[in-house]
Amino acid sequence: MRKVLVGVLVLVLSTAAAAADVVGWRGDGSGVYPKVDPPIHWQRVSKAVAALRVQAEPPKGDGPSGQPMPDGVIREWLVLGPVTAEKGAKGATTDALLAEDQSALSPAAGRQAAGTQWKVVKTDTSYLDFARQYDTYGKNVEQSAYAMAWIHSPAEDGFILRVMHTGTLNLWVNGKPTHKFSETQLNYTPQGVKLAKGWNCLLLRSTPQGGAGGRPIVGTWYVNLVIEAAPHKAEYDQKNIAWRTALPSPAGFGGPIVVAGKVFLLSEPADLVCLDARTGKILWVRSNNYNELATDDEKKANADTFREIEPLAARLKEVNDSFASDAPPKLEPVDGREEFKEKAGLERNLNALMKKVDDRKYSLPKGQDVGYSGLTPVSDGRRVWAWFATGVTCCYDLEGKLLWRRLDNEGSFFEHGYSTSPILADGKLVVFMNKMIAFDAAKGERLWTTEFDRREYWANRFHGTPAAATIGRTPVCILPTGYILRLSDGKMLYDKGPGVSNHQQEIPSPVVAGNTVYRLSTWNEFFRVTLPAEASEPLKMDAVRNLKMDLEHYPTNYLPWHMCSPLILEGLAYLVNNTGVLTVVDVEKMEVVYERLLDLDHFQTAHEGAGRGISVSPSLAGGRIYLIGNTGATLVIKPGLTYEQLARNRIESVFLRYWGLRHERFVAAPAFDGKMMFLRGERFLYCLCDQ
Repeated sequence: MRKVLVGVLVLVLSTAAAAADVVGWRGDGSGVYPKVDPPIHWQRVSKAVAALRVQAEPPKGDGPSGQPMPDGVIREWLVLGPVTAEKGAKGATTDALLAEDQSALSPAAGRQAAGTQWKVVKTDTSYLDFARQYDTYGKNVEQSAYAMAWIHSPAEDGFILRVMHTGTLNLWVNGKPTHKFSETQLNYTPQGVKLAKGWNCLLLRSTPQGGAGGRPIVGTWYVNLVIEAAPHKAEYDQKNIAWRTALPSPAGFGGPIVVAGKVFLLSEPADLVCLDARTGKILWVRSNNYNELATDDEKKANADTFREIEPLAARLKEVNDSFASDAPPKLEPVDGREEFKEKAGLERNLNALMKKVDDRKYSLPKGQDVGYSGLTPVSDGRRVWAWFATGVTCCYDLEGKLLWRRLDNEGSFFEHGYSTSPILADGKLVVFMNKMIAFDAAKGERLWTTEFDRREYWANRFHGTPAAATIGRTPVCILPTGYILRLSDGKMLYDKGPGVSNHQQEIPSPVVAGNTVYRLSTWNEFFRVTLPAEASEPLKMDAVRNLKMDLEHYPTNYLPWHMCSPLILEGLAYLVNNTGVLTVVDVEKMEVVYERLLDLDHFQTAHEGAGRGISVSPSLAGGRIYLIGNTGATLVIKPGLTYEQLARNRIESVFLRYWGLRHERFVAAPAFDGKMMFLRGERFLYCLCDQ
């Protein structure tokens, strides 16, 4: 459950949280962490993958040669294309080289085949971007491409090929298909392969996205391939990972915060978890399930039901407490995934019983891509507040004593569910659940509710976290849509005009720096809004600049949209989209300084909930920018007008999840404290620190 490296972990804890400063989503909401010095380098890589070597050209002997690939990424291929293709009898594309058995294929650089020739192609990332090589973005072409790499393994071993692709894909290892040959959609099917001792030939065939008007745009053509160790007997080398703690739910996406030497985060379905920042030990787990919100009248009117609930709730408390013991629960396989079977079963049974008590009040909202706890708690240094997408809001002290708790279930949210973290400002805890709701932070009383104009269907359809600001002497709340509310009473001061979104699904959160609001739209538009000197009804917002970005000509799974919030630093905005394109903008001129496809080997599919591409917002810590992918890779770069990479780090973590074995997803924003960086995966919390 928890692994602490041998040796002394030297900690320098910052005093920011302990000094009663508000800490929550992205720290203070900006992603800027002053007075910290986290590590630049760390890793957790399997010994089997680290021992592999790869080259594009056929090997000249049996011994190892080529380049190591400790991150599982092949950056040199022997490529053939474009190859003329045509529709086969069953609608699939075929070409002169396509065959189920490719054992006889013997390519070499410069060798002719299918009207073109093989050539060595080097890449900066895990993407083979055929569309850029062959200029097919926006073009409907009937073509295919082949790519081959030679991989040397010191021993026979099992591996997983994680692939993401457009069109169709075929894979062969040593001439034999890794899958049923007629199946060419492999995005959802990690390929289990066995590499022989010595040299192995990996071959792939790819076709572009077809059909005008589809997503991604026609002609998009890529393969993203990463090799990972099969985890059943894998051994790992680690560096600068002080500890790794398994959390009470194996599927969690909410960000951690650090307060007074403790880490707080949320866990499914409605748990607040506290860990020791130094050791990673779970100190306590507090559930906030519906049965704990039942009224005395409900208990009296449903006496038989609550007689069933009482022993289940008591046992759940025992299970939760055991996570802080020396004998925590163990994960078990359940329906194609792993979970803490007893805990999850108790919670499901309790929810079912509470639904019998009141089918509306105690009905879990549907469609939660990030679960009910994929949110970040907030603290003033003395207390911790949490909001869950079940409609439960609660407040605890740092020792786990409940101060107040309430239920305001406003029903389900459209399509992807709620993912808006609470904010603490003006003595209020402000949450979003179909409407904006403010509670007295000290007492939990509901102070005001602001509903949205339902005629404007996009008005309340956002997923980012609001930002607190002050206009003159008036505290306000700025929504991801650009709307502005007055915090004293929830009055809507600004909902029409420049800078206000008319799109649904605004995911990035706004950032406030002085009197300027920086808002990044999901739909690739960046806004700079200067707030007026004084508040008025309605607000007059004339100083609005915007910049539209065209990111269609990069490898994209569906839409090239932005989920990450902006990082603003010294006149530059750092913007990362879901496919891993970094756009740096001069915020004074509102011009693009540079764009770059990042080396983050991310994974994205259309139906994987919180795993839909890169969504971890960039952070500044120790004067360095940390860019985090969703499968364990992190880039550390220098701020500035040009791209300068300091490090590429990787955490390899594969386990049984939906669709079989796959890599742990990273969706949550990190937290920093002193020399430590806390990175939350869906199953583990990692503490990274120079050892």
